[in-house]
Amino acid sequence: MHRLFRFSLFLAAIAFLSAVARADFALRLPDGTNEVALAESFPGAVLAASGSGLSLSGAVQRDLFALSQTFRLSPDATVQGDVRFLSREAVLSGTVSGDATGGARAVRLAPEGKIAGDAFLSGDSLLLEGAVEGECLLFAREVVLAGTFGSDVRVQAEKLRVAPGTRIAGALSYAGCPRPVLDDTAVVAGGLREAPLFPAFSPRPVSLSAALLSAFQAWLASLLVGIFFFRLFPGFLLAATFEIGARPFRSALAGLATAFCAPVLAVAFLLAGAGRPLGLVLCAFCGIGAYLAHIVAAFGAALAVLHAQGAARVRAFWAMAAGLLVWHLLSLLPPVSGVLAVLGLLFGLGALVRTLFARRLPVPVQSVR
Repeated sequence: MHRLFRFSLFLAAIAFLSAVARADFALRLPDGTNEVALAESFPGAVLAASGSGLSLSGAVQRDLFALSQTFRLSPDATVQGDVRFLSREAVLSGTVSGDATGGARAVRLAPEGKIAGDAFLSGDSLLLEGAVEGECLLFAREVVLAGTFGSDVRVQAEKLRVAPGTRIAGALSYAGCPRPVLDDTAVVAGGLREAPLFPAFSPRPVSLSAALLSAFQAWLASLLVGIFFFRLFPGFLLAATFEIGARPFRSALAGLATAFCAPVLAVAFLLAGAGRPLGLVLCAFCGIGAYLAHIVAAFGAALAVLHAQGAARVRAFWAMAAGLLVWHLLSLLPPVSGVLAVLGLLFGLGALVRTLFARRLPVPVQSVR
């Protein structure tokens, strides 16, 4: 009966995600190692991945997410939303109605290219010859400004060059490089100033009631996910909590290796030809595992404390609720929150991975129900 329920739930989730994807989302992958060319019009958002190249000459009515070796936005291409890309080389020659965010070894905004929103670009070399109406945040080794900018431009680079004819309506802030020399035909309305790209961040004070409300919401969400996960896989969750207490060093080591290697492998598989589906699965497991890690760690800590106090029988719901409540309350303390996050990720994720690949699960804890 439990297997039938889990299988039905899985099919319902797949059907729901498929319906959402058809309504407002398009996924484009190449055939083999061929370049992906998008020439039609897409009514929703688009996620495109290619191990070789990706070019867009059509229209996207919402956001565009691109992951490829080379990314090209043709002069006749239009994106009504935001553009986010990660590639080795990117050339933007079309029109972007939203923001442009991305990283590449070489990024070029062609003279006919236009970004109506903000631009946050990073790479080894950036060449901006087109128009950016919003703010620009540029982080690279070498930056060349040769276009038209409707607001402030902030640059962190080793070399900065402002080409003749460049027009900046706002201020030009630079850091890490000598003061650029402006040609007589270059216009910087807001003037030049040396300032870091990322200024010191001073968080706004938050009232105690708002912090407690945020902690309560996070606790409730974690508890619902934890109870749902426990009802589906009770033996697996108890085995993971047992793994933390029985082998803490191995769990932490496995968590450290997983946190470092899994994202790298996911990106590598996404950029490969045949391994792209596995890369998508790895990305999903990374997100799910990272969230479940603190639930497993808090649940295991609560069970250890209750058993140490001499409790003969422990209800899983109340143990998980108490552990997560203490966990989120301690996270309100700035010195403790970072430590809890790291410990939860290492021990919880490591225990999940070790339990997932265990040859056999340990005997279920009889004192938990």
